[in-house]
Order: sequence, then C-alpha cells, then structure tokens
Amino acid sequence: MEALRRGDAGMSARSHRRRAQIVSPAAMVRAQGSHFGEPFGRVATICGRVHARADIHRGMAFFERYEAPMLARFTSPRRWMGSTLVTVAALLLTEASQAALVFYNGFESGSVDDWNYALNPEGLSVVTAPEPVLQGTYALRAELTEAREWSNGIFRTEVQHRPATSRVSDGAETYFGWSIYLPNPLPQGDYQLGYFETRSSYQQVFSLHAEGSDLALYVNTESPSSPSSHPGLLETGKWHRIVFHAKWSSDSTVGFVSLWWNGVKLVEQMTGKTFLDDPALVQLGLLKNPPAPPEPIVLYVDEVMEGDSYEDVSLGIPEGGAVVPAPTTSGTSVVPVPPPTTDTTAAPSTSAPVPPAAPTAAPTPAPSGDEGGCAMTPPRTTSGAALLTLLGLTAWGVRRAGRRRSGFASNGVGR
Repeated sequence: MEALRRGDAGMSARSHRRRAQIVSPAAMVRAQGSHFGEPFGRVATICGRVHARADIHRGMAFFERYEAPMLARFTSPRRWMGSTLVTVAALLLTEASQAALVFYNGFESGSVDDWNYALNPEGLSVVTAPEPVLQGTYALRAELTEAREWSNGIFRTEVQHRPATSRVSDGAETYFGWSIYLPNPLPQGDYQLGYFETRSSYQQVFSLHAEGSDLALYVNTESPSSPSSHPGLLETGKWHRIVFHAKWSSDSTVGFVSLWWNGVKLVEQMTGKTFLDDPALVQLGLLKNPPAPPEPIVLYVDEVMEGDSYEDVSLGIPEGGAVVPAPTTSGTSVVPVPPPTTDTTAAPSTSAPVPPAAPTAAPTPAPSGDEGGCAMTPPRTTSGAALLTLLGLTAWGVRRAGRRRSGFASNGVGR
C-alpha cells in the first residue's frame, strides 16, 4: 500500500506538471470553481482546452492518460456528473456571450462619461421613466437647439464611440445597432441620426438622415453621393431599431453598407469606398447643417451595440420585422415596418436632394485608447453547436472514467 501511495503521489505530480504545460488558460476557471471540488477543476480544465481549440486533441489524450484513472480511483462519476454538466453549461454561456457582443452601452451608468466623447454635452442627459426607456433603467435624451452650434456653424449634440482599430480597418466588417425614439415630428430640415466618419480628418463615410418621417442612407465618399431613400418610416411615439453592416474597404467595388430598420432590410450592400486610410468612429444623436433648427428637437437613444453579426446587435428582432417581446420601463416597444414593396437597392431618382455637406471642423480630440464606452454585456444566447460540443466532451470523459474504474476494480486496484 505504501508503494501504491508513492505511485499515486508521483502520478499526481506528473499530472499537475503536464496540465500546467497544456492547459494554462484554464487556471483562472479552476481557481474560481475550486469550491466545487477537484472533479469540477478537472472539467474546467477541459473547458479551457475546448476554448483554446488548438489544444483539444492534446487535451483529450491527456484526459485519457492521466485524469480518467485519477477520477476512477477517487471519485464516482455518477456523483458529480449532473452538477458538472450544469456548471459547464453556465461557463460556456458566459464565455459565448462575451465573445459575441464586443460593445454595449445602455446608459445604465446614469451618465455619458463612459463614452469616448460627448459633443455639446449640454444637450445630453440620461433619463429614466416616465420618459421613454427601452430596456433597463436609463436612456439618453438628446435635445438640439440653436444654442448647440459647433465651431464650424453646424448644430449638433452627440455621443461618440470608437471601435477597436482592427474592427474598422481595411478588410474588416462591423455590425452596429442602436434604438431611437422620436416623441414629436421633426420640424423642417435635414437631420442626421447617426454616422461613421474618419478619426483624423472627420470625413463622413456613411450617414443616416431623416427629413420629416422620411429616411435616407448616404455613402458620402462617392461623388455624387446618391441616397437610398425610404419615405414614411420614422413614426413618432415608438421605438425603432437601426442596424448597420459595414464592409470596410478602400476599393469602392468591395466596400458596402447595409441597413435594417426594425428588422426589415432596407438597403442591401450599397457599395462605395468605406475605408479612407483612417479607421472610423461612430457618432449618435442629432446633427443639422445650417440654418439652426426652428424649434427644440428631442430624440431618445438606447441599447447601443457593436458585434460580429446581425443577431448580435438586433436586440432580438429577427430579419423580417417580427418583434420578440422585450421588457420595457415606459410602456413603449419596437414597432416593425412592413417589408418594402419595391427594390430598395435600385439607383435613386435623379431628383434626389443633394446631401448636406459633411462637417469640416474637427471636434476636440477624444480621449486616447482603442476602445471606449461601457464594457457591460447584457445576457445573450450562445451557440448550440458549441454547447453540445463541450457537453459531449464532458460525457465522453465521464464514460471513459467509468470504464477505467471498472478496469481497476477487476484488477483489484483501488479497493
């Protein structure tokens, strides 16, 4: 028995050294879950291997050679299999939710200080019910008046987000979504609700405009810039979900912008030069070229997201406009629009208005850093395939451990 204990100790030491070489990414997970016991730690180690992917085959071989015999000697698989599967599923859900959504800000901090920059912040306030709030406790209220004049004569009040440079560089793709609520009709004039522009020269790349209840998407790098126009969509007293998909390219035949409005795809890959040798930033709120707005204008903004797919940033609204019920603190909801009856990607008529000039004066430089805004991530669903993969690997380990246990018992080991 003494020899057996020395053998077990040596095996345990070799196991730990081997595990440190192969599965160092799982160390944090193991440490956080240590109160579940050693079996959980070993399954968390497998989680690390699956998350790393490159080590999955080495990890499986390691489990078969070292971990299964240890589990067979000291632990009955039936005792911890159920709790392990639940824990593994929870870990994977957390990992996947953080991987899918790269930026989220629902103004739940109660201020705009966690954005990269605020332009004319005197017109910005974070409000709560009874004012319109889509989800959570807070939303942004932007009020544009003649007092919100910028140094170059335009009128604006906006928040700014700078995506990571790699996500808005030549060849990259970005999905970006946010929700707006207009309590009253827009007065006469052209207003910009959101746009991407270059970080250094502040040249607009593409922008979403509203005039009355009509919408128009401009790719401003093309000359002349012809809008994709969509009349009558901006209804008052309702939340609307806007989603952009941009392919960043210095080649005007490769770069494009797509636009969804309440789940309906209004614009399918409107082409143009979208990368101008300078990564882009995004600004949301209200902007108007001269003259000044004839009266104060209020717009609410909530649930701003950046991700890798439409689903990441759609707020649960599938393509086509069907709304997935979502909680609201103000009694309002996102309202779908009927699918367009005409081809919205066709070239616009020659009578399309000339787009307003892009801002020329650079705002005060934003704080340094690649990424900004709140790093919170709301609950999201994970990939079913990834979940099945990890649970399958866990079940494989349990079955393997059971077989080893049977083998040891038949040889008189571990009794």
